Amino acid sequence: MWIAFDSATIYPVLVEIETPHKRWFTQDGKMHNEFTAAYNQLAQWAAWFDQAANRQVFINTFGIPTDRVTKHRFQPQFVLVHGSREETDARPELAAQRAHYNREHFFLSTFQRLTPEYRAHRYPCAVKESGGYRLLAVPPTLQFGPGEASDFALFRERESAIDACQWMDAARKTFLKQRIGYWDDWSKNGRGGIIRSGDRE
Repeated sequence: MWIAFDSATIYPVLVEIETPHKRWFTQDGKMHNEFTAAYNQLAQWAAWFDQAANRQVFINTFGIPTDRVTKHRFQPQFVLVHGSREETDARPELAAQRAHYNREHFFLSTFQRLTPEYRAHRYPCAVKESGGYRLLAVPPTLQFGPGEASDFALFRERESAIDACQWMDAARKTFLKQRIGYWDDWSKNGRGGIIRSGDRE
């Protein structure tokens, strides 16, 4: 899952990832139980979010800022990555049947549609625990800057996650760890003046 925002909306994006080998259809053209089981996971999430009390639990659990909650609408998105495009390439008549399962806020994809996303090149991966967010992994392209400083300050065990990145060289790891304190202080005390989002290091 990731939590995305735009100027008007909070988008919790929940992703169910299966394997490229799971089937969409049986030999007689019916939806395979491997697909329906995965699709039902999306439906369960959607039903859960339909309850106002559950949405509030989500907001509280993940620490969505109050100003975002009051000014933005809340719209979950549900993504299923499942199976291979080769299945419908071999039987084109099934493509329309599969498309029927794409509905508003539900997005279905085969593994062939997955491609790198440049805008995600600084995204870390974290887990929410009772004590807050614990950082699990960072990409080798991690950068610090004014656009990320406040969010990065929320994570625990940041140095450990940087050290664990096997694709980042030792000098870069040392530099980033040394700069954590600077950006923590900036996010708390130094946000005045002109902020240039391109000022990253």
